[in-house]
Amino acid sequence: MNNHQPSKMPRLYLTLLLFGCLACTPGRRHAVVAFDTPSQVAGDAGLSIKDLGHLSIVDSGLLGGAADANYGVSFQWNRRVLLLDMSLSSPTGWTQLSESFREADVDFTYRHHFPYLTTEDIDGRYGGIILSLGSGPEYPDPHLRDETFAQLQTFLGRGGSLMVLTTHAWQDSLKGSNDRAIINGLLDAHSGQVRIDANTIVGQLYGTDSSGSPALHTSLPWAYVTPSDPARAGAIGFVPHPDLEQRETTFALGLAASLSCEAASIRILAESHMDTESWTTLSGDSVPSTSQNRPIAVQLKLINGQILLAPRSIFNLPFHSARDSMQPVLEPSLTSGTKAASESVLSAWLTTAQTKEIVSGAGCFVRAPSDTVTRSENEPRPRQDTQRTQDAPPEPPAWASIAAQQPVEVAAPNWVATEKIRLVSGGLPTDGALYEYFERAQLAKMQGYIADINPSILLMHADSGQHSQRLLKFGEAAVERQQLAFVSARFANDLYDQQPALYGQIVGPHSQYVMAPPPLSKQWWQNVIRPMVLSAAELSALSPGIRGLVLDLSLDRSPTGHYENNHAFDDDTWSYVVEAIEAHDQSVADALGQLPVADRMNTLLALDLLAFAYDSLEKETARQVRELLDDCRAIDPTFELLLKSSSVQHSWFYRGFYRGVGRPERPVVLLSYTCCQPKALTDLRQWGYSIIGLSGLVARRIQPTDIQAALLNAVTGSRGYWIAQYEDFTSDNQTVLDLYWSALLRVNSELDHR
Repeated sequence: MNNHQPSKMPRLYLTLLLFGCLACTPGRRHAVVAFDTPSQVAGDAGLSIKDLGHLSIVDSGLLGGAADANYGVSFQWNRRVLLLDMSLSSPTGWTQLSESFREADVDFTYRHHFPYLTTEDIDGRYGGIILSLGSGPEYPDPHLRDETFAQLQTFLGRGGSLMVLTTHAWQDSLKGSNDRAIINGLLDAHSGQVRIDANTIVGQLYGTDSSGSPALHTSLPWAYVTPSDPARAGAIGFVPHPDLEQRETTFALGLAASLSCEAASIRILAESHMDTESWTTLSGDSVPSTSQNRPIAVQLKLINGQILLAPRSIFNLPFHSARDSMQPVLEPSLTSGTKAASESVLSAWLTTAQTKEIVSGAGCFVRAPSDTVTRSENEPRPRQDTQRTQDAPPEPPAWASIAAQQPVEVAAPNWVATEKIRLVSGGLPTDGALYEYFERAQLAKMQGYIADINPSILLMHADSGQHSQRLLKFGEAAVERQQLAFVSARFANDLYDQQPALYGQIVGPHSQYVMAPPPLSKQWWQNVIRPMVLSAAELSALSPGIRGLVLDLSLDRSPTGHYENNHAFDDDTWSYVVEAIEAHDQSVADALGQLPVADRMNTLLALDLLAFAYDSLEKETARQVRELLDDCRAIDPTFELLLKSSSVQHSWFYRGFYRGVGRPERPVVLLSYTCCQPKALTDLRQWGYSIIGLSGLVARRIQPTDIQAALLNAVTGSRGYWIAQYEDFTSDNQTVLDLYWSALLRVNSELDHR
């Protein structure tokens, strides 16, 4: 590891330089196809997709039309589509898209460890390309490069079909301008009549009081699973445009970028349903607007090809969302409506790809207020990846292949007798409130309480050997009332602020820094994580009522709220990547060990070692977790380590914990706010992870009359539920409190008889 060979460095960089030629295809404006005046009844104007069920696309043969001489021979529609996701998301996030393509008999390829277009991709082997923009303005993934502009110009000129998926929330910001600027440049080159607005549509989910906090006790149909943070409580409903659907089908989408357009030839596919908007400028000002509905999905036909713009979440929301506020619990039909809307948008795109025709409509004439929108194309953009046009995706070395894991069947947890688990979380109650809670919980057929505590309480025990008397009484009360008790602490907690220089910072792939402990910081694991978890095991051994620790893996300091795959480039975490590669190729490891932070991600992509790197980090995380858990169970064999995150995550950090904690006979239990758990957890079990899930709900966001429906929807496909936060109930008068407990009793009684 330390036997570096500097003389080998030029070899690696020479290899990388072989990739470095810039695409030089000149940009040019394509003509936009004009259509006849539409019928007064939009639904009768040509194609009208009425069936909201499965796609059924009929292949009408080859594309017609002459080739554009600037780009070569026009290629045929071949029922093959490539997806490039600038966020390199888990395949689970694209389940809806892949299933729709399979039903439509379209060959779908997703390269989730390589985000770049190559010369090979635009030579006709793919008739369609879907380009999903990055993770958002706060934490962009600038894999979308200027050279992609020229490549897409060529692809469209040859008759290709392009779909661009905008992100959930695309504010007008310096950090978030890269993807928007490049795509708007492409749109300008092809029509100049449509653009992605530099703003965010804001749905008014709960309303706000004078303090800006969400109002509680809503019974609106837009009631969503959500944490208590108001900043994440945004959601918005949309309806398909009449040009696409004859009936209004409301669907869920969360936050989405709006579009401006001005042409009779542009077809609106979906638009905003709410009447509240907020235009955010670079100065930070938010200008509300309550004018007309805003288009969020449009289709533009070119001479030889087409461009369709749609929100990213219209395809991945029903099965996966990084934002936990986007899962409906009172209206699960919203996600089925989202599925229907996504299939209709996809059907419109595929139909045009095959027939080279587009349904004419009323056109699109919606412009953003000129005095509130900044043209982000003129802003300095973040550092892009090194420009290097490649003929084809790189091939990894043979030693970097990753063995597939076998599917697993998991047993039920051995610490609960019922089929569905029911827990409540909150702060550590005072002695009086503690017994009162457990008495009510027992009567309502609840099963346990998760006490959120400051990790310093556990670390104080590690230093002194004396546990808090309140914690011991917490365990005693649980035993008396036949309830389960857990303590809960965060992985990324406030102890970090005491010595941030010692622990380091999270480093993203493009030198983005987050002031939080890196996922594999050696000092953080040694000084905080290990003693904290071991102390919880000692507490469990001392107090039979306390069954274990709920370790919260959320990352509130990050805009995404969780550890991402690309949080892998701090020195400690990177050292494990280098060590894993060193076992196979010393010269490559030596070169990687000397790379500056800014070049680490790009080099892994160039060598096609990104998947190997993430797999190595997952295995290292699993090793450390398994070693820690074995030490805990040497103290108390009954100790349970549960995990918690705002949503079901698939990055290497979380997968490492799943693999390290879970065993088929003793699976890891994951608490999250994700209602649509079945597909995400089924995928994880298919990939060899022993995991089950509990769906979370902030009960005080919902009226007592709605609790039963919300919880029964939330537990569908999961092993139960958990409710946050118990303190929310303490301010209610006795009548309201009784209504909540009665509702919980009805839910739990029904669960017992299912």
